[in-house]
Amino acid sequence: MDPYPIKPGTVSWIEHYVVMCKPPTQRSFLMILDKDRPRAVEMLPGESAADPLLQRDAMQGALAALIPATPEGCKHPVATDTSVTGSPPNGRDPWVERWTFDLCGKKAALDMTFTPSPNGGTDWSTTLAK
Repeated sequence: MDPYPIKPGTVSWIEHYVVMCKPPTQRSFLMILDKDRPRAVEMLPGESAADPLLQRDAMQGALAALIPATPEGCKHPVATDTSVTGSPPNGRDPWVERWTFDLCGKKAALDMTFTPSPNGGTDWSTTLAK
């Protein structure tokens, strides 16, 4: 369980667990308790170091980058795994993650580069992996 504050007065945290399938995969949820109303928001599968907001923001670019690899008629790409491929994030230096997708039976992967901004927040870019 990792604390992840989203707003004052709201209790929120990230839960990680491993599904023992073949291969085992990590799943994560942002759990929110706001005025006694519980909610769970699914995050990307795998071990992405990006926080929930950064995952949501970067996903729009990821989906656009997948267009050249997406078979005609495939309307619902599904993220199947994420992993940090280089040095883990330290808050100062860029880090790279591999995001893997199922495109209606065809697999594709993106290299997502995250760069902490000196002005706050994190910039990101994406390229289709070879």
